[in-house]
Amino acid sequence: MRDLGSIRLLKAVTGPLRTNAYLILGVETSEAVLVDSPPGVWEALQPILDKGVTLKWILLTHGHFDHAAEASLVRSKTGAEVFMHPADKILFRVSESVASDFGISWVDPEVTNYVSGDENLNLISSLRINALHTPGHTPGSLTYYLADFLIAFTGDTLFKGTIGATHFPGGSYKDMASSLRKIFDNLPLETVIYPGHGDESILRDELIRNRYIKEALLGEKE
Repeated sequence: MRDLGSIRLLKAVTGPLRTNAYLILGVETSEAVLVDSPPGVWEALQPILDKGVTLKWILLTHGHFDHAAEASLVRSKTGAEVFMHPADKILFRVSESVASDFGISWVDPEVTNYVSGDENLNLISSLRINALHTPGHTPGSLTYYLADFLIAFTGDTLFKGTIGATHFPGGSYKDMASSLRKIFDNLPLETVIYPGHGDESILRDELIRNRYIKEALLGEKE
């Protein structure tokens, strides 16, 4: 758990691809936001919700099965609203097929709010979340940035030491390069990134050490 003053951040790693799910908890309100809903996340959430936490929003970074498989399950249990970019609806059948290969049950996410571009989301009291459309890994990938806390949830767009794959259906390296430029142009270099897999990092470190960033931003290959 990371204590950030008015919010607390909890991370759960679940599912066959060890996907990161993040729970943003309002300290004063006991209301929570879930970033991504991978297989197994409901089991991880239950003990927390049983302590009086109310999950009200689910923010999906994209529509792949390892990030969205339990969105409808969690919504059915909690009534939480589900946010996603509409461009990733085309991935649902692919996600269903890949989930089946892993023995995972897939139900299409019951999306209540489509985020069609860059939008400001006002969810937990006084918590501002900026949703940035960052396609490349998928056509509807979103990055969620919390300016007041200098943290960003980058899904499978940007990782510690690497970037998201672009060879999957709907992926585009050209879009990925544009999205990375958007992230580095709009977010302070002190921003802590919380990716969809692996450990967190800092934008400044990625700019210095991540060779894929140099390649994407400057067209330079090592």
